[in-house]
Amino acid sequence: MKVWSLKEISEHCGVICSTVTIYAHSHKMTKVDFSAISKLAHIFNMTIEDLVEILEKIGKILTVEIVEIIDIIR
Repeated sequence: MKVWSLKEISEHCGVICSTVTIYAHSHKMTKVDFSAISKLAHIFNMTIEDLVEILEKIGKILTVEIVEIIDIIR
């Protein structure tokens, strides 16, 4: 198995190196269960990319709603 540097990974996938580095060092990204995401995408008959995009949108919506609730409480 070849071990790639983060720079090599970024060159192969076309993602800028700083982004690859953030993903590689982010605790949240390392805790994602790819098998679970893959299975969820399969049961919803969508690509993993589409599922992740939807989950990111939901996360942004929830973040905005929580901020608005906090503002109302204050």
